[in-house]
Amino acid sequence: SKRAAIERGLRDAITERQFVLYYQPQVEPKSGLVRGVETLVRWNHPESGFVSPGTFIPIAENAGLIVDIGRIILY
Repeated sequence: SKRAAIERGLRDAITERQFVLYYQPQVEPKSGLVRGVETLVRWNHPESGFVSPGTFIPIAENAGLIVDIGRIILY
């Protein structure tokens, strides 16, 4: 199934560190001042290109892989 293929791909992505981080400023609309930064994770699959977080995050959570992805992001 597609879900199983994504899960297998995520296991490879964790081993091969295929995740990319993007930093998005959080801007106060009235003042235009940056109030913080949001970190966005993207999976850069070697064949499929960027995989939507909406696709892989729920599968990673259900498969118990989200902690491993978090470790990659934090370290």
